[in-house]
Amino acid sequence: MEKENLVTKGETRQRLLDEELYTEEAVTILATPQELYQYWRDPSHFVLFTDQLQSVTEISETRSHWVWKALKGRKTIEWDSEIVEDIPNSVIAWRAHGDQDIQHSGRVEFQELPYGRGTTVKVKIAYDAPAGKMLNVLEKLLGESPHRNLKMNLFKLRELFEAGEVPTVEGQPAGHNREHETKTALH
Repeated sequence: MEKENLVTKGETRQRLLDEELYTEEAVTILATPQELYQYWRDPSHFVLFTDQLQSVTEISETRSHWVWKALKGRKTIEWDSEIVEDIPNSVIAWRAHGDQDIQHSGRVEFQELPYGRGTTVKVKIAYDAPAGKMLNVLEKLLGESPHRNLKMNLFKLRELFEAGEVPTVEGQPAGHNREHETKTALH
């Protein structure tokens, strides 16, 4: 990917250069590179750990159609993605294909850690956002950013692999209501 030389240790992992946004994130998951590669290679799995993703339809072995909910669900963005590099159990790289709402490219790398400590999954994404800098400002005002989304989605992927599910707080009582119950129970 062209933007690889932009990120060095200790620097911000999200950049806006001209009209292009670049972000990267890594997470360690207690699984083998083979398991993670196979999971990542099936685009239907992405809806399980990506809240912003509405749907993915596989077109062929290397192409798929994606529907993304941007701006906290206020806008839908669609594109076709094509795998441009595929090294089994190691690397998958893709790019947006054709005349789409959003042009982007990305790369995921699977690096096995020694002594059975899992695999580091590193994702790098560069995209040319519609409306460029204005969209980036608007997303930040709404509390949504590509880097934060990527980070949270990778955490959810780890939870799926290590716990078998993505834990949620849906259906649980609110914490501020439980303060009174706790005080009462202690007295």
